[in-house]
Amino acid sequence: MRNTERCYGGGGCMRLGRNPRTGTEWSLTSWGAPDDLMMGDCRRVMDTRRLLDNISWRSADKKYRTGQWNGMWFSGVPEMASYSSMFANQVVVKPDGDRLCLLRRRPLLLPRAD
Repeated sequence: MRNTERCYGGGGCMRLGRNPRTGTEWSLTSWGAPDDLMMGDCRRVMDTRRLLDNISWRSADKKYRTGQWNGMWFSGVPEMASYSSMFANQVVVKPDGDRLCLLRRRPLLLPRAD
């Protein structure tokens, strides 16, 4: 997936949602293929019309919803709570648009392959 917004604050922030001034939608979009940089037919958007909700689309078909943001995680993804020691999940709402942030709390430790 690609998102043209830069991360800030050392975290993994993605700008999703809609620019309230221009109406421009920010989304994540898949590549056409691993070796094809054209846009694919899958995308993730944040619905900002009501309580925040992430929606995955494939072409015009809605494939997945995360449920609404409850201040700590998306209600349809209770597993997010089990990762709270590793990540601080935030949705930052600002006048210039909303951002979904997954901030790493401590360095990621990967198991060593012997």
